Amino acid sequence: MKLHLRVGGQSRTRDAEDLGLSARSSDQEIRQQLARYYELSKEQLRALVVDRHPDGVVVRPPAVFG
Repeated sequence: MKLHLRVGGQSRTRDAEDLGLSARSSDQEIRQQLARYYELSKEQLRALVVDRHPDGVVVRPPAVFG
């Protein structure tokens, strides 16, 4: 499963398994592992949306429409 992170104007992709994550990992677990791996604060990831798709997970800022 691929794990795609968009934060701070950058996009990063990793295999979730490399971070000890799976499709059954909770949103909180995903955020914690991303924060550790990329040396980000938990606050930087707290407001991000975790979108689950059949082929992976996208962690991104919330979409603003209007």
